[in-house]
Amino acid sequence: AVVERLAPVNRIRALERRLAEAGPAPAGPGVPDTLERFEDWCRGALSGSVELVSRAYQAVRKSDFHDPGLIYRALLLLRDFYVPMRIEGTQERRAAYLAALAELQLEDSATGEGVRYAEDLYSVQYGGGRRLLDRHLKGSNSRDRRFGFRLYFFWDEDGQVAVVGWLPSHL
Repeated sequence: AVVERLAPVNRIRALERRLAEAGPAPAGPGVPDTLERFEDWCRGALSGSVELVSRAYQAVRKSDFHDPGLIYRALLLLRDFYVPMRIEGTQERRAAYLAALAELQLEDSATGEGVRYAEDLYSVQYGGGRRLLDRHLKGSNSRDRRFGFRLYFFWDEDGQVAVVGWLPSHL
């Protein structure tokens, strides 16, 4: 009864909490070895927590990144650690997110100076307007597209989702 009076996003989150309290969820989709069915995997594994804009899908399709598994694991990190941290805001969630980043040898930081000089490159169309990709997960700093890793995203407060605008290379 209480759940039905909440705003749609809050209702979904309340239902997700109830499910989590009910016990472990069945294993979701694993981490594929290739990027062949990337879009399908994202729609099944990330729904409701992480959204990719079409430009991100296009970048992955054109990618020759050497470790497809890292792409999937970084997205799962956003789903399983970043989104709960943003929603709940507890120290425990923050610590879990930082530990997950360290495990994948990634760093979460502000996008930086590129936003000032190339706003069109560092922004995406989302929710009826342009939104800046103000955060990124950084892996290797290599400028070789096969080895350097970046995942550019922003937090959508209204939808309570992380929105990915580009990966897996530098912009």
